[in-house]
Amino acid sequence: MYNAAAMKIVLVVASFVSLLGCSAPLTQPQSHLMDEIEGRVRLPEGAYAMADYARFYAKEPSGKIIGVYLIPAPPMGPEDGCSELQADLTLKPLDCSSLPKSPHASVKANERKWLERDQDLPGMNDGGCAMVTVVYQPLRKAVEAAHCNGSF
Repeated sequence: MYNAAAMKIVLVVASFVSLLGCSAPLTQPQSHLMDEIEGRVRLPEGAYAMADYARFYAKEPSGKIIGVYLIPAPPMGPEDGCSELQADLTLKPLDCSSLPKSPHASVKANERKWLERDQDLPGMNDGGCAMVTVVYQPLRKAVEAAHCNGSF
């Protein structure tokens, strides 16, 4: 009724699959790279402690890894207000909850995230050491640059 050879194959495959379920999870290559970078980088003068930053990484088409370290914005409370600048240079109050949330806001201080595209790395104008950019060359295992983002 059942083909004995086919049943043996099914049992071997089922055994293999069950063994896979018992194996330890694989370490992500990105996690290893982030560990490597964070172990080698020396933050620039004026920077905060590494644990104070939310850290983002992505690979450039050149193969270099770009790290962007940001001091997370404090959560907004009910006493904080939002407004929109009008054409006549007056401010129109807005409900802060109606504003779009940054896709980076979920990463807190001392957390890190690997992004699929370097274009998705966060950025800001100026900001001083509230934003640090790190350039890492994985082939040489070398930090090429680590600098604050302009004046504050």
